[in-house]
Amino acid sequence: MGSSSLQVIVLFLRHFSLPVLIASLIATPVAWYVMNEWLQNFNERASLHWWIFVVSALLAIMVATITIALQSYKAANSNPVDAIRWE
Repeated sequence: MGSSSLQVIVLFLRHFSLPVLIASLIATPVAWYVMNEWLQNFNERASLHWWIFVVSALLAIMVATITIALQSYKAANSNPVDAIRWE
């Protein structure tokens, strides 16, 4: 309705990236605690580094961003008549 494809993609990215970021912020301390407790049971201790959690959060955000951008682009550039025809 007058928006460019880029505006639609940015709108969807802003709307759907926030839950992924919040989920990463909640999951990081929980994952650290669970992994720390689990690793205490082994004789050979492996240390948990902070960058492992940062990389995993960045990968989750990157996968979500790519998925949202591709689906938004597809939706923004589709013909509405084709969607109505199949319903």
